[in-house]
Amino acid sequence: MIVRSMQVSDVDAVVDIEQANYHDPWTKKIFLDCLQVGYTCLILEDNSVVLGYAIIMHVLDEYHLLNIAIEKDRQNQGVGRHFLQAIIDEARQNQGKYMFLEVRASNQAARHLYQSLGFIEVGVRKDYYAAELDREDAVLYTLNFNQSG
Repeated sequence: MIVRSMQVSDVDAVVDIEQANYHDPWTKKIFLDCLQVGYTCLILEDNSVVLGYAIIMHVLDEYHLLNIAIEKDRQNQGVGRHFLQAIIDEARQNQGKYMFLEVRASNQAARHLYQSLGFIEVGVRKDYYAAELDREDAVLYTLNFNQSG
């Protein structure tokens, strides 16, 4: 598996993964806009197959993980952990100090992964996400690179 920069030609595969993973998915235009404005847009690839993606906003020494997903049939196999660890390692090597993210309160698998990698819960954004019937809270996490392994 390799991590590489996302290209415009990857966006259709990214949108497919996004739609399979999220109730209120980002559109193709949002991903194209992220590429255009210069966010860090990464692909996890294996044998030329896109397994996942991440969108990161990087400002000075802070990294905000805006979106990350792994192909449904590759989840719960360590693929997401491998990808996120590679992202963290790269940010740390680039003198990053912090990484931030939001996750649905109900997404226990992702929350467990983040906590196992050293992220600490720091707050809640009430009614942040659209949900099937109403709204759902986002749990805020931060990773301090100086205090993590």
